[in-house]
Amino acid sequence: MKRVLLGSVLVVIGLWVLGVVFFGRAAEIKVDDQIAELNNDLLERSVPLSINQLSYESGFLSSNSRIQLTIDRGNNEALIVDVDQDIYHGPLMLTPSGLKLGAYYIAFTPDIAALLAEEEDAQEFLDSFPERKPLSGGFLLNLWGGQNFDLALAPFTFSDDEKSVTLKNGIVGTFSGDDNFSRLNGTVEFGAFAIEGEAEALAIDIAASTLTMDITEMHAGSMLTGELNYALNSIVVKAEGAEHRVDGITLNSLSDKNDAGLYGNANFIMESIASDDDNFNAMFSEPLNFRLDFNYEGLNEQATREFAEINQKLNHQMYGALFSDEDMSDLESLSEENIQAHMLAISALVEQGLKFDYGFTLGQGDASSGFNLVFDWVDANGLMDKKTVREVLTAFKADVKVNVDKAFFSGTDFEDMAQMPVMMGYAVATEQGIESQALFNRGELRLNGEPVPYMDMMGATLDEELPWAQ
Repeated sequence: MKRVLLGSVLVVIGLWVLGVVFFGRAAEIKVDDQIAELNNDLLERSVPLSINQLSYESGFLSSNSRIQLTIDRGNNEALIVDVDQDIYHGPLMLTPSGLKLGAYYIAFTPDIAALLAEEEDAQEFLDSFPERKPLSGGFLLNLWGGQNFDLALAPFTFSDDEKSVTLKNGIVGTFSGDDNFSRLNGTVEFGAFAIEGEAEALAIDIAASTLTMDITEMHAGSMLTGELNYALNSIVVKAEGAEHRVDGITLNSLSDKNDAGLYGNANFIMESIASDDDNFNAMFSEPLNFRLDFNYEGLNEQATREFAEINQKLNHQMYGALFSDEDMSDLESLSEENIQAHMLAISALVEQGLKFDYGFTLGQGDASSGFNLVFDWVDANGLMDKKTVREVLTAFKADVKVNVDKAFFSGTDFEDMAQMPVMMGYAVATEQGIESQALFNRGELRLNGEPVPYMDMMGATLDEELPWAQ
C-alpha cells in the first residue's frame, strides 16, 4: 500500500514538473507569437505603436521579461515605455494575486519612473503612489481556451500649495473573454475620488462606483450585443459656501438582436439633485430628479459592423495624431479626410424598420416636465437611396412632445415667460401646465393639430442633391 501511495505521489510530482517545463516553454513561444501578432495588427490599423522584446530570462517556476513600447510621434522624439513582466508557468501557479490555474500568467508593470525621469515634478508625482508603481496588470491564458486579464491604477494622494487630489482604493478592472475577445465579461471598481481646493474654497467628493459588463458579441471595439451597468452613489460639490449634490446615479444599457436586426435600450438616472444654494431653492421647493431613456429596433447588423470598423479606424488615426503632437490644422485635415466615410456609414444605418424613441424627464415631487421623440423610417428604400431633401422628408414619421408642469414656474419669475409659447401658438395650456406636440407624417407637419406649410419656406432647398447623390 505504501509503495502504491509513494508511486502515486511520484507520478503526480512528475506530471507537475513536466507541466511546469512544458508550459514554461510554451509561454516563451506564445509571448513571441503575441508580440509579432500585435505588431502586425498595429501596422494594419495604422497605429503608430510598436512592441519589442528586450530580454527574456527563463526559469523553472517563472520567467522574467522586459518589453519596450515605442510610440512614433512623427517629427518629434519617439515616446518609449518599458514594461517589466513576471511570467508564471502553469498549470498551477502561486502569483502575488493568489493561486491560479492556467497555461501561464503574466504580471506586468510599466516603468513609469523611467518614462517621467526628465519631467518636472515627476518624483513628487511618483511618490504619491505606493511603491511608486502607478500602473500594474496581469494576463492569464486558460488551459481550455479563453483568457483573463486585469488592470489596476494604484490609489494616490497628490498635494501642492493650491489643491489636494486623492483616489482611494485606486481603479481595478478584471475581465475575461474568448481567444479573439469577441466576447467580454468584466467589472471595473472605481475608488472614491476627492479634490480639495486651497482654504477649502472648493471641494469635490465622488463616491466609489462600479461598472459591470457582459458583452456577448463585440466587433471592431464596439458592443453589438450585451449589457452594461454603472452605479455611482453620490457626487458632492462644495463651492462658495454652498453644497450641491447628486445622488443615485445609474447608467444601464442592453443590446440584442433578432430577425429584424439589432435592438436595445439605455437609460441614465439621477434620483436626486439638491442644493442649499439660495438661488436653487428660490426656483425649486424640493430636490429634482432626472431620467433619460433611449430605445431602438431594426438596426441593420451588417451596416452597424461597417460603421464600427470605420469608427475604429478614425479613432486610431486620431490617437496617432494626438500622440504625434500634431497641431490643430493637422487634426482638422485628418477629420476632413474621414468625415465623409463616417457620415456615409451613419446614413447606411437608416433603412425601413429602423425605429427609435428618445426622451428625458425632469421631476420635482409629483410634477414632471420633459421631451420625447419617436422616429420611424417607413419607406421601403433606405436613406442612402434618397437623392434629395424632399425624398428624405417623405420617407419617415416622427412624433415630438414637450411638456412643462406648472409646478416648475408657478410663483416664480418664469411664470409670465412660460406663457409666451402659448400666446405665440407654439404650445397649448393644460391643467398640468403647458405642452406642445409636432406630428410629422411623410412630409406633412402638424403643430398641435394645425398644419405647418414648412415646405413653402424651404423652396429650392427641397430639391438639392444630397452628398452621396452627387
